[in-house]
Amino acid sequence: MTELRDNYEKAQRKLETADANLKKFQSRSDRLTLANFDERLRELEDIRTE
Repeated sequence: MTELRDNYEKAQRKLETADANLKKFQSRSDRLTLANFDERLRELEDIRTE
């Protein structure tokens, strides 16, 4: 049961990190000048939904 709780907490932290990274990336002022912005945004959204 402890292992299950630990895995849940680890997954929760990963989700929080993914959310924070996605929000930071979406709010970048230079995002329109990045050549691969759309591709990177999709990658971050995919990571968040895993």
